[in-house]
Amino acid sequence: MSGVQMFGLVIPGRPVVTEFAQIDATKVLAVVPNAHTIFEACLFLLPGTALPAGLMATLYASTPPHNDWIKIGSISSDTPSLMALVKWKTAPETGSIAHFGVSAEPMTPTLPVAPNSMFIGDAVAPASAAALSFSNEERTLFAKAIATDLLRYLTSFGHAAGEEGMRLLDQWFAKFSRKMDTDPNFWKKVLLKD
Repeated sequence: MSGVQMFGLVIPGRPVVTEFAQIDATKVLAVVPNAHTIFEACLFLLPGTALPAGLMATLYASTPPHNDWIKIGSISSDTPSLMALVKWKTAPETGSIAHFGVSAEPMTPTLPVAPNSMFIGDAVAPASAAALSFSNEERTLFAKAIATDLLRYLTSFGHAAGEEGMRLLDQWFAKFSRKMDTDPNFWKKVLLKD
């Protein structure tokens, strides 16, 4: 990474962080106070900057003692920004300091850029690469299982779903399938709205 003023980091309700400490040739670090109040983060490339071809910048976060890192997500020149939830493994102590690290890494098209991977030292170990990667068919089957469970739950109250209930469920599932085809991760955005 050429220079430390390549990225911007936004923690909602705080000023934008643009100055990162250079750790080595491929890693920079930002120190952010009050980790216990951090639930979201946005990483972006500053205007006029670009990552070299074949590289992505991956955002990691840690709390004291800063030896256990969680992977937040990645950006590239093609996708220059990321907005993600910060899901700490354990609740940070009040007043603790969060470290946000950005690491230049080779693009990995076979593994999804997913939260809850581990960054320990120089090694990245996804929590479970197989568990993080689902095909559209698997997601569709999962949705059908949820819909079936919902229907069973509703009918358990003694009200038969009948044709109207099945029609509404079919409409919902068709809409859900269209959303899955357009954006397989749309369900994550639904969770953010609540």
